[in-house]
Amino acid sequence: METLTTGCRTFALALIALSRALKNRSKRNKLAKNPPRASSRTSISPAPSVLLLLPHATLVRQVGSWMERLESAMPDSGAVEGEKERLFRMVLPGDEQGRDSGTTPEIVVSSPDALLTYLQAPASRQLPTDGKHAPSSLTSASLSRSLRLIMVDEADAMLRPLPGRFKSFTSERERQRHPFFRHPPSIVRLLDDLFGRDEEQRAGKRQVQTVWCSATLNSVIRGFVHRSGWIRRDEQVVIDTAQESSDAAQTDASVIAKDGIKKTAHYCLTVDPLTGSLRNIGTASAEPSYSEFVETAPDDPAAKEKINPLMVENLALLHASLSATSPDNPNLSIVIVPEGASVPKLQASLQSLGVASTILDGSQDADVANLLLVARSHVRGLDIPDIATVYLLNGLDVTSLSKSARAAGGVEERKREYTHFAGRMGRLGAQDREDGKEQGDRYALVSLVMRESAEEKAVQAMFGDKLASQVEVMKGEGIVD
Repeated sequence: METLTTGCRTFALALIALSRALKNRSKRNKLAKNPPRASSRTSISPAPSVLLLLPHATLVRQVGSWMERLESAMPDSGAVEGEKERLFRMVLPGDEQGRDSGTTPEIVVSSPDALLTYLQAPASRQLPTDGKHAPSSLTSASLSRSLRLIMVDEADAMLRPLPGRFKSFTSERERQRHPFFRHPPSIVRLLDDLFGRDEEQRAGKRQVQTVWCSATLNSVIRGFVHRSGWIRRDEQVVIDTAQESSDAAQTDASVIAKDGIKKTAHYCLTVDPLTGSLRNIGTASAEPSYSEFVETAPDDPAAKEKINPLMVENLALLHASLSATSPDNPNLSIVIVPEGASVPKLQASLQSLGVASTILDGSQDADVANLLLVARSHVRGLDIPDIATVYLLNGLDVTSLSKSARAAGGVEERKREYTHFAGRMGRLGAQDREDGKEQGDRYALVSLVMRESAEEKAVQAMFGDKLASQVEVMKGEGIVD
């Protein structure tokens, strides 16, 4: 299923999962009332029949909150008498076997990382049975037997960095050094556990239906899924609900300006690593170049920080000035935190500067600050209405890529992520005012980078000669002309 409307697609998957679960519960209810004559001991115990895999725990919590609301509105007539288990359960990072309620729901919602860790927990971590904690019935073996439907959302994000369609390796050693094969993604290891690792094992799993969803479900992903034995070629159905979906996979900055996401205004502000002054990218500065001080400057603890403290100060200043401009504006701002940086530490730093923020984990419903913090890897699929501004700390964050990740196309992948962030915010923020006028000039994607850094060069390279026409000039308090 290929679509650009991520929030709607994820919600649709949740509805499908609940529908399947209700049917299975109804069947168990009938078996309980009218057991087969051949054996009155036919098992009616619930077992997970649906697995919904999402890219990260934040989205798992968000989908879990949707399902909880939907389940609470459903009648209880479908449950077996005395049955207390819920229709679904989430498996989140840190969950341990042995702490289950003793019953197993129809639906398991998790990320590949969390579920794989849970299923592969060593015996020493599996808590003994007592009056409160029953042995877990959620194991690789039980899932392999009971699952009938596996739905994977944001498949492209989970299968990174999958080699390109025409990628060739000169030797098996070179192939094994590719990041995808050197450290296989969690979803590959998880599905190998559930389906088996050889053709003979997978042949017995043909009753399992898999659904793969992504905005960029290209031939590379589809081919890999087929070769892995997770779906049969004769059973493939591609549902494309996207308009101009082929553009979604392009990295050319011109795609960003197309009509589907034209309400996003792009800015890039550079932070001077010596003075902390804030300027628009491409703006000439009369201050000495940072490179002139590199060899003579003493060791600065800030250089070891994933997010430079001067960048945090400017982020606080920008957010405060925008909030002061529109104090009655209920719209949210979201900060996308670079890989490897501590989100709680950033929250504490902002708090020390007088800026309240909320770490986004997908479960908030109310009483949140109007500045949200989320790790870069936890953005895909989130449904956050009323976004006014998105801050990309460290821009494309190419400096967090390893040498092998760069060789495997990591920089191009970061450009595609930028396009995704722009399109995502354009859809979530594109709401009209009550007076009928569009608010298209209010949605900003702001990249904050250190001046003369690799991140600044990466943004310049992404836009190329279109930098001046597509990246707008921001004016405001603290921004040097």
